[in-house]
Amino acid sequence: SDVILFNVAISLSTKGSKWEKSLLIIKLMASSNMKLDTINFNSAISACQEGGEWTKALQHYSVMTASALEINTITLSTAISACEKGSMWKKALLLFGFVVRSEVVSNRITFNSAISACANGGEWEKALLLFHTMVRNEVELDTITFSSAVSACEKGAEWRKASQLLGVMA
Repeated sequence: SDVILFNVAISLSTKGSKWEKSLLIIKLMASSNMKLDTINFNSAISACQEGGEWTKALQHYSVMTASALEINTITLSTAISACEKGSMWKKALLLFGFVVRSEVVSNRITFNSAISACANGGEWEKALLLFHTMVRNEVELDTITFSSAVSACEKGAEWRKASQLLGVMA
């Protein structure tokens, strides 16, 4: 079907940061009266995230919510990551708050993106709160989780807390 071909084209636009192409494809689909779905928008958000275009990624997210399309873990993880790459930690946490208030399942990627956004914003306390929430919710921790949390502590000159995290990791 045409929708599948368009999804493939949008997905390919994430390679090489060709986010502009994803926007054109979405517009073409809409102007052709094709039914846009979560997969289309997730691919477009991902393309924008890869291209460092957090504002465009959030525009796609806003269209999804306004259109009552399903917001899933991939949608939120990618949008949070786009905010993180754009040094927009407050927006990343607002999106993460949606995860908490909704039935969307948060996973390691969602948490890692939010922790990294806080680290980049110098918000070590918020980063550690997210880290401890992961532990409490038994979300699998990985090296990205620890390095982002340690980075947040380092930026906040919280050396003892960073050392404690490294001790837990070892």
